[in-house]
Amino acid sequence: MKKALFICGFLMLVMSSFSQKEVEFFLQSNGSFLTADSSDYVVVPFEGKTASELYSMVKSNAMSLYRDPKEVMSEDENVAIKICELKNLDWKEGCIYAYYDYYGDCSFLFQFKDGKIKVDAPSVSNQVYDKESKSYKSFYFHVRSLFTREGTVKPRKLKHKLRIEDSINYPINYLLGFYQKNTDKDNNW
Repeated sequence: MKKALFICGFLMLVMSSFSQKEVEFFLQSNGSFLTADSSDYVVVPFEGKTASELYSMVKSNAMSLYRDPKEVMSEDENVAIKICELKNLDWKEGCIYAYYDYYGDCSFLFQFKDGKIKVDAPSVSNQVYDKESKSYKSFYFHVRSLFTREGTVKPRKLKHKLRIEDSINYPINYLLGFYQKNTDKDNNW
């Protein structure tokens, strides 16, 4: 019995190591995004899928994620999809009781080949603004305030950095199909 449990556990561990992992880009002190190995792109494997199938999957996910996908999406059929959206970067600052949500233009590029999708590092416009008060701020200067001179994140600013990374990584992973709704429930209409 112990051997059977051990073998089952080992097989699950091996299978999970070969499963697809979410794409993660990390905010750098200069305002750019890179992967953990300092690359400005990620290639995500999808075994047995054609470029056309991968293109259709990302396009379908974009249709469910955005209210008006044609406004944010430009495409080259079966080759690439570029998303340019106004994004709440989820960072706030203010004094006493005043908090501001700043928004910025973000772009994501997906390129398709048989069995894989290349995701370029996202970019955020340098000019970000508050929708309510129309106050503008430099994204670069805000990002610099999160880091020390040595390039490490200030402990008190870590949550802001993580919010920005989450707001950037979520749509990428959603479009790649890593965050899906319950399809059985959705298709039962």
